Amino acid sequence: MRIAQSVQGAARLGFDAVDGITHIAEGMYRNISSFPLPFGRAPEGRARGIAGFVHEAVRQVNGAVRISVDSALSLVSKHLDVEAPDSMASLALISALNGVVGDHLEATKNPLAIQMELVHDPEDVSPDLLVMVHGLAMHYSFFGWNGDNHGEAVAQAHGYSLVWAHYNTGRHIPLNGRDLANKLEQLVDEWPVPVRSIRIIGYSMGGLVTRSALHAAGKRGYRWPTLTRQAVYLASPHHGSAVERGGNWFQAAFQISPYSAPLAALGMVRSAGITDLRHGNVVDEDCYADRFSTHEDQRQITRLAPGIEHFAVAASMASGRNDRLRRPLGDGLVAPRSALGDHLDPTRGLGIPESNRLLLSRTGHLELLGHPSVAVCLKRWLAPGRA
Repeated sequence: MRIAQSVQGAARLGFDAVDGITHIAEGMYRNISSFPLPFGRAPEGRARGIAGFVHEAVRQVNGAVRISVDSALSLVSKHLDVEAPDSMASLALISALNGVVGDHLEATKNPLAIQMELVHDPEDVSPDLLVMVHGLAMHYSFFGWNGDNHGEAVAQAHGYSLVWAHYNTGRHIPLNGRDLANKLEQLVDEWPVPVRSIRIIGYSMGGLVTRSALHAAGKRGYRWPTLTRQAVYLASPHHGSAVERGGNWFQAAFQISPYSAPLAALGMVRSAGITDLRHGNVVDEDCYADRFSTHEDQRQITRLAPGIEHFAVAASMASGRNDRLRRPLGDGLVAPRSALGDHLDPTRGLGIPESNRLLLSRTGHLELLGHPSVAVCLKRWLAPGRA
């Protein structure tokens, strides 16, 4: 990304933040000054009197400065065509921003919004591909957790070409699924040698994006799913994450009283991608127009893609097997049952065979990316002789 683009994107996000804070502050003043009942209906509209004038003035000034700064940076960007250094800190920051507010970045055409791309070494050309799909708020380089990289280890062991997906994790999962399906079809068409096989490893949200991509590709009659042999889901919340469900209830609690209702806007600074993790949305029909409502899980049943061997890895910070399955947060973010595709309603389970599962003890969500037992299983599961 160009330096001027980075600065312009950060400036736009800063002005958006000022607008948001002004809205919250005005709402607090309006509600308190109206003396509503503690649990009554919150007042609507603008603050009255001098307070309304002041908050409107802040918005007007912020808007005027925004236009001036954005115009100046647009002009500078035409003459300052310098690539920003890709430090780990900058990659982490931009990826995190996309995870939290990526849908907003895309909607406002912010230069910081990441575009879906597939990255690979042009010198590494094998007929067998290993596609790595990262999780929420991550960059694909983060697969190298603590110096260990499962993708590189599997690719070197079996002679596969590594392909890294990079995408805006704040968008709805079905949108990223369709983009990944399109990109993989294009990659297969343009690969220097005929593609013989594809294997996919999806970490956390990446597993849901993988399932969504397979579903979208199947509906469109794409060729790449017929070449796909195995798909591995590392700690993917197939039936949602209790952390996001808890965050949604926390946000709803603010709306009980008009005195705290404006603060609920802080809870709504969660991207569409994050709210999709509440129940594990993978298709458009799973996504609600009001994604902040406290609705129950009403997803349609989306089965695993046929003709592919599916595997699941789950983790728990508990010790024994029974404790691992009972522990609600499991690895700190995803419960083991959700990661394994199991559901209290057997008809909604994904049916991943016991032989295709790994459940680890005393292991956190990120620790899976460098766990030696995961590396051993991946090399065995993704060996070319299995399919």
